[in-house]
Amino acid sequence: YPLSTFKIYPDSVWGKKSGKPMNFPDCMMVSNNYFHPKWCAVAHRRLKNVAVTLEWIPDSMSLKMINEIDKELTANELQSIKRTFEMFSASARSRLGSGALQRSPSSTAAQLMTSDGKRVLAQGKLTVSASLVMFEPDEATNRQQLCVDTRDVISADFVSMGTDETEHSTLTIQLKQGFISRLEKDTKAGEVRGDESDEEEGQSTRAPSGNPDEKVILETPAVVDASELSTDDSPNLASPAKAASETGRVMFCGMANSMFNLCEHLQSLIGWYHKERLKASDTKLTIVELREMLKALGMSVQNERDMRQRLEELQIPIGADGGGLDIQKITKLMISTDRFNRVQNGRYFVATSLREAEALRGCIHLRQGRPLVDGKNAQIALRVGDTMIDSTGGFQEAGPYQAKQARQLFKYFNSDLEYTDSEVSLLLSGIKHNALDERQTYFEEIRSCRRRSRKDWRISALSPVFTTPDEFLLLARRAVLATVRLLIRVNGMRLLDAFRAFDYNHDGLLMCSELYGGLEWLGMMLLPSDIHELVRHVDKSREGRVRWDDFQKALEDEELDEQGEDAWQLEQKTKLHFMRVRIRPKAMEELWIDPRLKDIKVVDDIPMSVLQEIKIKPKQASNFVEVWNSKYSNSRKKVSVWEPVLEKTFKIRRNKMRLCLGHYASTSYSKPSKSKSLLIELTDTATSRVFKSSNLDDAHLNHLVPHPIRYKQIWSQVDKNSAFYAWKPIPPNKNYVCLGMIGTNSPQEPPLQAVRCVPIGWTVVSKTKPVKIWDDTGTGGKRGSLWTVNSFGTIIFSNSHTPPPGPHYELKARRFMAHEGYVKGAFSLKPDLNAQF
Repeated sequence: YPLSTFKIYPDSVWGKKSGKPMNFPDCMMVSNNYFHPKWCAVAHRRLKNVAVTLEWIPDSMSLKMINEIDKELTANELQSIKRTFEMFSASARSRLGSGALQRSPSSTAAQLMTSDGKRVLAQGKLTVSASLVMFEPDEATNRQQLCVDTRDVISADFVSMGTDETEHSTLTIQLKQGFISRLEKDTKAGEVRGDESDEEEGQSTRAPSGNPDEKVILETPAVVDASELSTDDSPNLASPAKAASETGRVMFCGMANSMFNLCEHLQSLIGWYHKERLKASDTKLTIVELREMLKALGMSVQNERDMRQRLEELQIPIGADGGGLDIQKITKLMISTDRFNRVQNGRYFVATSLREAEALRGCIHLRQGRPLVDGKNAQIALRVGDTMIDSTGGFQEAGPYQAKQARQLFKYFNSDLEYTDSEVSLLLSGIKHNALDERQTYFEEIRSCRRRSRKDWRISALSPVFTTPDEFLLLARRAVLATVRLLIRVNGMRLLDAFRAFDYNHDGLLMCSELYGGLEWLGMMLLPSDIHELVRHVDKSREGRVRWDDFQKALEDEELDEQGEDAWQLEQKTKLHFMRVRIRPKAMEELWIDPRLKDIKVVDDIPMSVLQEIKIKPKQASNFVEVWNSKYSNSRKKVSVWEPVLEKTFKIRRNKMRLCLGHYASTSYSKPSKSKSLLIELTDTATSRVFKSSNLDDAHLNHLVPHPIRYKQIWSQVDKNSAFYAWKPIPPNKNYVCLGMIGTNSPQEPPLQAVRCVPIGWTVVSKTKPVKIWDDTGTGGKRGSLWTVNSFGTIIFSNSHTPPPGPHYELKARRFMAHEGYVKGAFSLKPDLNAQF
């Protein structure tokens, strides 16, 4: 009997919604031996698993393809198809047909010249690809490196210096104003500490390349002045990125033929990147993109020839180059999916009992060489999952689409929770005519009669079935994944290359902002809401950040990898060392919130009248607890690091609160001087000293002087007798600064409550010259040193023996009121990405 009539309970048991059958395709059946309709009763009856299914053709001569194409799509389905088409026809989508972008990277030996072409700075290799222009010097220690986005190149000029192809010629590259160098910063001792300058607390505003509406600051891998250009190989040479930031030009010299090829390659890319983008309504899909779109729906075609043949059967014309598929043609294809996928009438899929399947298999063997039923053209096959275990002679198998869809429908009937994306699409296409609440009730009723662990379907791959009306709503998200997959390959990258390039802070996790910046770098113009939807889909941990395993699983294409280039060829295309490229994140609201911040209580606002009553002044620390000392480090100088002890309440003066701004250091193993170790004291002048101030509770303090949102490890020293880790607090946003750093004995981040940040309006840039307290000379480990930079005496760590980069801050006055310099509405628990990245 039809699966559409199956129900496990009568209507009177679970209410009106209970016991109602679901609509399934007509080809789905259930054997009476598996479950007889008369067994539907009030009494509970256990359902056995559907282990073996029967594929049944009552009359093989009556099999015929479905030819009707007059199926109507709902308004929601049409809107979903339009949204999917827009995803594919964005700027990134249109790039897929460009020969320039699919061209392999070009490389040649070249000399880096000064902008006037009179001097040679370095010998090396110049490489041009769809994504990058990179110059790599021959000497590993030479800092004359360049790595910029190809999108930042606005012109490329070739000048021949002779008639012979072997003569040298020049290639001059003009870069747009505000371009970004894509090289990672060097963190070796004595050189620029890029990560530290990157982490300045809210003092810089950066934007991804290609966005002229936002302020862009040049990142450079060296800090020497451009005026110090020299003809020798001394370290005073400015980096090409630094020099180019002033002139806008970079000049190379090399063999005429090679330079001409690079110039031609660059010009074709420039022409493509800077041409006017087509409107979504004017764009058209190619066969390659259509195949990706159909794959997301669970449809598959063997090759381009098969695709063309099926489109011709539907009378959908396509260009000789494989393009020309506009929104009208795609909609016509979606209306006639059954015909496109060659679904047959007269073929049925039946859920059977194991005993029945055993008997049928016996019949198949007994009737070998003869019809299964005398005088009939009946054919059958027995399947376990996707595997056929037996069949009658000459059995005609179903098409891939029809067979896979039947398999997914039986998995749903069998209460399974494990599905791939394409399998969910196949399932949705078969049950989309049922309401969402009906699907859920049906699934939970049947699962209650099976011996299964009650896993929550909300955190399973099946959840879209109960939240998404039809398969077309899933297409837009999968269109993004398919486009990302293709664009990564077009750029000559592996998935791991892309993940490393997107992961700006190298923590092994992609924040929404990092993914947003990475996809825009690839050329995809998405909305923040699209990024949120994409992260929610890819992130299986459901914490709002994407791990490598999830990234790989979402974007890998086993079919393409098997048919594509071998490992050696792919490795040749990825010799641009993408792991060295860091793509600027694009700030947006994050889904991930540090769990340590979730339980922090904070008021939404503090009235200005309250702030006018709170007095701010420095106060000496009264007691300390030792964190670490250099006794066992073999260093030549003594030092010890101390944490101040805070009194949460005072026995008499309860209207005051003292705050830790950082740790302190002593040049001996004894406690630091109290007079040189200052805290901040807040006093509520409107409250008597015998009463506790309600304006200085945790919720108010967390708004006015919040804790950092995280820490960054600056330096560490570990040996068998002791361990020390130096941490830099990262304030919530650019409206706050930290006046010191802290140390711990554990590699785990310190508690957020260990230190406080202060509003930047309370401070001025410190005029105190950094004073070195200690360095690790003699230890033989990583270079490190301790410094004081303001009157508070809090320590600042450096991962070298040179002063830590500024700016550093100081309170603007010895005494003042809290409202002075306070920015209303400044506090936010959401990280400021300009400070974080």
